[in-house]
Amino acid sequence: VDLGIFIQDYKSDIISAFQDVGLPLKHKFGKVEDSLELSFQGKDDIKLDIFFFYEETDHMWNGGTQAKTGKKFKYLFPKFTL
Repeated sequence: VDLGIFIQDYKSDIISAFQDVGLPLKHKFGKVEDSLELSFQGKDDIKLDIFFFYEETDHMWNGGTQAKTGKKFKYLFPKFTL
């Protein structure tokens, strides 16, 4: 499952909240100020990725990181609301 959240809605307890319900953190890429992405892996191969969207003057973007290589990507989107 992939989820998108605006970075301004990020709360520092999000990781512990998902871990408390059985989805331990598998990967954390980036930082809050630089393309944050969280990946959780639960039982029975249940996987949850959270991508944080950043707003610029005329577009939105989110980052992605290739787990095996660490290569970073920046995906641009027209402005939108969630």
